[in-house]
Amino acid sequence: MDFQLKLKTPDIYQRPATGQDWLLFVLFVVAGIGLFGIVSAAISPYAINEDGEITTWAVPAIGGANFVTLAGTFLALGIAWGHISWSDVGLRPVKWQWIWLVIGSAVAILIIPLRGLLALAAQLAIEGNLDSVTARGDLFTSGGFSLSAFLFALLFLGILAPISEELFFRGLLHTWGMKFVEKFWIRALITSTLFGLAHLDSIGVTLSAFIMGWVIAWMYEKTESILMPIVIHAVTNSTAVSLLYLSLWAIDTGLIPEV
Repeated sequence: MDFQLKLKTPDIYQRPATGQDWLLFVLFVVAGIGLFGIVSAAISPYAINEDGEITTWAVPAIGGANFVTLAGTFLALGIAWGHISWSDVGLRPVKWQWIWLVIGSAVAILIIPLRGLLALAAQLAIEGNLDSVTARGDLFTSGGFSLSAFLFALLFLGILAPISEELFFRGLLHTWGMKFVEKFWIRALITSTLFGLAHLDSIGVTLSAFIMGWVIAWMYEKTESILMPIVIHAVTNSTAVSLLYLSLWAIDTGLIPEV
């Protein structure tokens, strides 16, 4: 696979955009994100116990909702409705090279500090503090370390969420945009912005997701396979989950003092 820096217009590009193209794009967004929002809102009141700690089943429940609604939208409105095909996303026949596993992992690890620094700067510049970021972290760590919580988080947040989100944001939204939006930077801007807004916990998290979405979109088009975005996303999330629970384990065992 050629990894030249110069982007080429993908072969999937077919025509200038029509109003119907954009209406369908909006339908995809509303269906996927809307359904997930509705299910999450129904689950959220029961996800926190009386002590203000996240319950054991909350991560599997919300992670499962993420997978069913986003991957389901990809399958129902994209594949089953005939707007995109398995070949469009590189899954029939499967486009895969094992070197992509190394490249995807390296990209994920390399962009983590860059995303972190830019997100931190934006967070402090706009909100003036890290309260919203720490509140998000405190919620996931409120119950302390447990092996079951770690395994649930690794499975649902580290593996399944990247699969469903990449199928939806890159496999459905970005691929559909590739059919009628000729310029890469325009379609990447649209889908990466939506990806960032879907992670609207804080300014920092949103910007971090936007940056990752842009990089993933570029790699998706270069490899012509949804598998590369899934690798990058899964390595990123799994690394974050592992570091988070490793720190909790170290605190619980006394290896590092609790702040």
